[in-house]
Amino acid sequence: MSVSNKKFSAALPLWAEEATPAALKEMMRLALAIRDLMEDEEEDGRVAIACAALNRMRRYGPEGEGGGGAPSGPAAHARDFSDPALCRAIAVVCLVLSGDLEDPTGGATHFHRHTEEPDWARTATPKALIGQYMFYTLDQRFDA
Repeated sequence: MSVSNKKFSAALPLWAEEATPAALKEMMRLALAIRDLMEDEEEDGRVAIACAALNRMRRYGPEGEGGGGAPSGPAAHARDFSDPALCRAIAVVCLVLSGDLEDPTGGATHFHRHTEEPDWARTATPKALIGQYMFYTLDQRFDA
């Protein structure tokens, strides 16, 4: 599998013209979800999850149109800034949005743990295996 060296170039999400409270809220929502997903991941897995989640939000929009939006996690509402995992997730989101980190997923928009096989993945071609996750770019909407 080949991986793109594509960098993110926007300092803010593509749907945000400026650092509005709504854009910052969306960034925090993404960081909270990523925190829950990357609990057992090493740094490369954290970056890959952040990139795929941002790719998905950019492709489908922040409100989840077309199966997009920020992934949701079991504790995506808990905002404890003394939580080191949340601080790491915020840092990863900021580094990816700033363009300082390359997208190791090749533009993937969907992912799942390699120990799982969701229905939508059965006919999809993986783009990358990073950490515990398989990454894909899907042309149609799947609830993932």
